Amino acid sequence: MAILELVRDRPDWMGALSVAMMRPPGVPERRSEDPWNPDPAVDRPRRISDDLAWFRRALDEPADYGLRPLDDEVDVSAWEGDGDALRHLGRLRDRGVLGAAGFELHEPERLRAVS
Repeated sequence: MAILELVRDRPDWMGALSVAMMRPPGVPERRSEDPWNPDPAVDRPRRISDDLAWFRRALDEPADYGLRPLDDEVDVSAWEGDGDALRHLGRLRDRGVLGAAGFELHEPERLRAVS
């Protein structure tokens, strides 16, 4: 089980988008690709912008996207999630998008591995 926490007053969506638009180190330019005629033999990884769009929808409707508020009694700034939600959030964290938006992802398994 992982915990997603908003660590700023509010999400910084423009900051997240600017990080998502940067090409990761070592990844070649893909402008030569034809989006209307994709090569089905090439298994390309998900685009980080897809995960960012998923994240925006997940914060609007958390229950539909595998996130549960930690405390229903207060204005929520922390959610718990697992499974598919954790895969999306992990990719966003690994690319720096989650941090740029003002969120942290706390995973008990990762914390034990570091200790």
